[in-house]
Amino acid sequence: MHKVVVPMLSKLCTETPTNWYKHIDRVQQFINNTPPRSTKQTPFKILTGLDMCMANMPELQELLDDEAVDELNEDRELVRKQARENISQIQQENRRSYNLRRRKETSYEPNDLVAIKRTQFGSGLKLKPKFLGPYRVVKKFNHGRYEVEKVGDHEGPGKTSTVAEYMKRWTNSFGGE
Repeated sequence: MHKVVVPMLSKLCTETPTNWYKHIDRVQQFINNTPPRSTKQTPFKILTGLDMCMANMPELQELLDDEAVDELNEDRELVRKQARENISQIQQENRRSYNLRRRKETSYEPNDLVAIKRTQFGSGLKLKPKFLGPYRVVKKFNHGRYEVEKVGDHEGPGKTSTVAEYMKRWTNSFGGE
């Protein structure tokens, strides 16, 4: 209630602030003739069952509308701030749980021999090895990405790019060179 009354009175008596009490009847009449969102009926009509006859007061309507817009903007900013905080908190939790299960990637240098994971599957590949190789690291990119090329004559692409997550160091246990 004070969110509406005080600003309306202060705007109505900007010229003579000491005479604020002279505007109380107009403010009260206007409030009693304004339907709240919850009941959708004016307080005067709820009490008496009749619509209030009153003079047109556009300046009061404008003041009330301004206050409603200001209150709506404040509420909206509060909701947005809470949403931002909630999103940030969830992102931190997700980041923490993601990092718990993730191991640090292995770094490879150019000319290292590696095996790459078979990423294309099809029929009859169930008994084939999960890794192809050997491959030689040709170029190292940011974020654990590499360009590799085939060494020797074996199954797999001649030149491709891959990530550290799908690579292993080449050992003779994979089939030898």
